[in-house]
Amino acid sequence: MKKLAVIITALLVEYKAVKQYLTEVKEDSHEKGNIYDKGIFKYDDQRWEVGLVECGKGNQNAAVHTERAIEHFKPEVVLFVGVAGGIKDVQLGDIVASEKVYGYEFGKDKKSFHPRPELHRPSFRIGERAKHEVKSDDWIANISGVQPDPKPQAYFAPIAAGEKVVASTRSATYKFLKNQYGDALAVEMEGIGFLTAAYANQEVQSLLIRGISDLIDGKELSDKQKWQEKAANNASAFAFHILKKFVSAPGSKSHHFHIPHPRNPLFTGREEILGKLRKSLVEKKDSILTQAIRGLGGLGKTQTALEYAYRYKDSYDAVLWVKAGSNDSIVSSYIDIAAELGLSARDPKEQERVVSDVKNWLTANTGWLVIFDNVDDEKVLNKIRPDYIPSNAVGVTLVTTRLKATGTYVNATPLEKMTLDEGACFLLRRAKISDGDAIQFELAKEISRTLGGLPLALDQAGAFIEATQCGLKKYIDIYKIKSSGLHGTRIIHGAATEHEHPESVTTTFTLCFDKVLESSPVAGELIRFCAFLDPDGIPIEIFTGGASKLGEELSKAASDQYEFELMLSEASRYSLIEREGDTLEIHRLVQAVIKDGMSGNDQRQWAERAVNAVNKVFPYVELKNWPICKRLLSSGQACAGLIEWYNIETVEAALLLNHIGFYLNETGRYEQAEPMYKRSLEIREQVLGKDHFGTATGLNNLAGLYDAQGRYKEAEPMYQRSLEIREQVLGKDHPATAESLNNLAGLYREQGRYEEAEQMYKRSLGIREQVLGKDHPDTATSLNNLAGLYRAQGGRYEEAEQMYKRSLGIREQVLGKDHPDTATSLNNLAGLYYAQGMYEEAEPLMKRAIGIREKVLGASHPTVVTMRENYTAILQVITAIKSVGNNEAVQSKRKI
Repeated sequence: MKKLAVIITALLVEYKAVKQYLTEVKEDSHEKGNIYDKGIFKYDDQRWEVGLVECGKGNQNAAVHTERAIEHFKPEVVLFVGVAGGIKDVQLGDIVASEKVYGYEFGKDKKSFHPRPELHRPSFRIGERAKHEVKSDDWIANISGVQPDPKPQAYFAPIAAGEKVVASTRSATYKFLKNQYGDALAVEMEGIGFLTAAYANQEVQSLLIRGISDLIDGKELSDKQKWQEKAANNASAFAFHILKKFVSAPGSKSHHFHIPHPRNPLFTGREEILGKLRKSLVEKKDSILTQAIRGLGGLGKTQTALEYAYRYKDSYDAVLWVKAGSNDSIVSSYIDIAAELGLSARDPKEQERVVSDVKNWLTANTGWLVIFDNVDDEKVLNKIRPDYIPSNAVGVTLVTTRLKATGTYVNATPLEKMTLDEGACFLLRRAKISDGDAIQFELAKEISRTLGGLPLALDQAGAFIEATQCGLKKYIDIYKIKSSGLHGTRIIHGAATEHEHPESVTTTFTLCFDKVLESSPVAGELIRFCAFLDPDGIPIEIFTGGASKLGEELSKAASDQYEFELMLSEASRYSLIEREGDTLEIHRLVQAVIKDGMSGNDQRQWAERAVNAVNKVFPYVELKNWPICKRLLSSGQACAGLIEWYNIETVEAALLLNHIGFYLNETGRYEQAEPMYKRSLEIREQVLGKDHFGTATGLNNLAGLYDAQGRYKEAEPMYQRSLEIREQVLGKDHPATAESLNNLAGLYREQGRYEEAEQMYKRSLGIREQVLGKDHPDTATSLNNLAGLYRAQGGRYEEAEQMYKRSLGIREQVLGKDHPDTATSLNNLAGLYYAQGMYEEAEPLMKRAIGIREKVLGASHPTVVTMRENYTAILQVITAIKSVGNNEAVQSKRKI
C-alpha cells in the first residue's frame, strides 16, 4: 500500500529545502484553488508520496492550510517543517522537534496580561519516534550538500508560537517567554495553528520540526551568513529521516479513502442494520462479496452506506465510492478512483481503459470496500460483476438500490423505516430542539408516526420547523391541513408504483416549497431547474454561465453574484437542495415531486432551459478544457436523457449532444460517444437539412469515431458525404473542406490505399497553404501527415524529412518550442532518422521531445516511459557503434 505524507512550510526557502528530497514532482490543486506540489520520496525499497504546501506566515494561515491539505491529501502523516529562533540551549543549525507547543499570546488582558496558554502536543506515536531519533546523529547523513561542521544537535523539547518576531533579549515578549515558558528552546509563528488543525484530525500523525536559523540578539548576523537556508536544510533532513523510520500503527491502514461526501453529523439510529452489515461483511472477508442496502426512495440508503464507510474506514485498506446511476457515471467514478489509487495516467484518448486498470488493482490487492451508490437499473446491477468488480478479487462490494430483485450473487439487507424513537430523535436534532423535554419528545414521535418514519420527510419537516420556528405542535396542525388538501391528487413522474413515493414526502415537500416561494419566488425557480439535472452534483457554473438561458427571473438572479448567493441561501433553507462546495445536490424523490406538480408543457419548458443552459457553458473540447468537460459531463448526460424523453429537436440540443460525444470520443469512451453523435446527426438533418454544413460536421464527427475504432467501412461513406456537402456548400477551397480531405486521407492510409491518400493529403495541404497561410498550425498538421505517409511507404525518406522539418519549423515558431505538437514533430523526425540508421541525428530530437512530454504528462506517464525506453535504445546503439566502429554492430532496432 502507498504511504502518504504532507509537509507544510511557511517560507519559500523552507519549501525549496523540502522539495529537493522529492522526485517526480507534479502540480496538484485543491478544489478551492490551493495549488500544491506532490512528489515521491524514495529510500531503500520504500517510498512515500508527499504533498508539499507553502502556507505563508502566521498561525491562522497554518491552521487553514493544514486543514485543507489534510482534507485534500488524506495523509497518514503531516509535518510542519521550517526555521525558528533559538531562545536558549541551542546553536545555529540545531533541530527542535516539538515535545509540545505553547500558544503564548492566549490569555485575558485586564490591568495586566494574565496568560492562559494554549497547549498542543504532537501525535503520540510520531512524537515517540522523534524523541528516539534525537538520541543519535544518524539523521545528519540525510543533509544535502556538504556535511555541516560542527554537527548540529537535535532536541525533543517545547516550542513557543505566537504572532510576533522576537528579535531582542531586551524585548517585553522575550522577557515574558523566559518568565512564563522557561523550558521552550525555540520561538516561531505557525506551530500552534498547525497543531490545532491537526488535533481536529486525530487519525493523522502530526509533528512540528524546526531548524534554528537565528539566536535572540543575533538575527542580523545570522541572516548575513544565510543560516535560514542552512537551518531549513537541516530541518528537512530530520523530517525525511522521521519518515524513513516511521512505522504505521499495528492494525492501522495506510489506506485510500475516496468518498465524495462529508459525514452526516445528524445521522441518527440505524444501529441494527449497521450491525448486520458489519457482521455479514466481516464474515466474508476472505472472498468476494456483494452486499446490498435495499429500500424505497427517501429511506436513507446513501446516508447509511456513508455512515458505514466512515465508521469502519480503518478496517479497510481502501474505501472507494462509485456513483452508479448509469454505466457512464460508473466509468467517470472509476477515472477518479484511478487517480486516487495513483495508477499511471494513460493516453487521454484511452480513458475507458482505466476501468481495466482499476479492476487489475482490485485483483492485486485485498481488504478493500467499494460502494456502488444508487444502482436502480437492473442492467447496471447485473454488470457490476464482472464488468467492474473482478470475479476472482478478494474484497467487499456494497450496493444501495431500490430494486426488489437483486439477483443470486447479491446479499440484500432491507432498510426499514425509522422506529418512532429514532425518527423523533432525528427530527429534534434536525430542528435543533432539545430532546430532554418529555412533552417535546412525544410530539416528535407523533410527527415521526405521521410521516411514516421516512428520513427524507423528517429532514424536510425539521428544516421547516427550524426555519419558521413554528414549533412541533403547530407543525402537526399545518401538516394535517396541507395533507388533506393534497390527498389523492398525485400522479408520480417516473415511479413504478404509488407506494414508492409516499404521501409524506409530497406533503413535507409542498410545505417547504410553499415557504420558499413565499420568501423568494426565484429560489423556487432554481429548485425547479435542479429537478431536471443529475441530482448528485449540479455545477454552479450552469447557473452563472448559462444565466441567459434560464428564463427571465432566474436569469436576473443568476447574473448578479450577490442576488445569486441570496437565492441559493433561500433555496437551501428547507433541505430541498444542498450545497457542497461549487455544486448543488437534490434528492431524486424531490425531483420527482417537483415534476409531478408541473404540467407537461411546463416540464418541457424547464427541460429545454436545462439543455440550453448546459449547452451554453459546455466548452470547446480541447485538452485544456477537459477538467471543465468532466465536471459538466453528468449534467450533459442528464440533458441527453431529457432530449430523448421530451423529443427536443433544436440546434442547441444537437450542439450539446455533439459536445458530449466529442468529449467521450476524445477520452476513448467510444461506446458512450456513438449514441450522442448519432442523435446529434439526426437532429441536424431534421432541423438544418441533409445538405447543411452543420450536418456535414455531424457526419465528419461520427465518421471519426468509427475511424478510431477501425470501423473503416462505416466511416468511409460518412467522410465522403461530409466532403461532398462541404465542397458544395462552403466551396472546394474552404478550410473545412481541407479538414474532410485530411480525414479521408488518414482513413485511406490506415487501409494501405497510399495513392488515394496522397492525393487527398496534397489537396488538403494546398488549400491550407493558400487559405490559412504557409505558417499556420493546420498547415503544419498536413505536412506532418503527408510526411508520415511517405515514411510508411518506405524509401521516400527524403521527401518525408523535408515535410517533417517544415512542420517542426512552423510549430516551433507559431506554437512555441515547448508545445506538445512541437514534441510530436520532434518525435516523428527522430523516428524517421532512426529508421534510416541515423542514430546520432535522432538522439537530440528524441531528448527534446521527452523533455516537453515530461512537463505536460509527468515522468511516470506511459507515453513518456516508452519514449525514454526508445531513447535508451538509441544511446545503446550509438555506444555500440562507437565501440565496434561500424553500423554492423547493431543487430536489432526498437520501434519508435
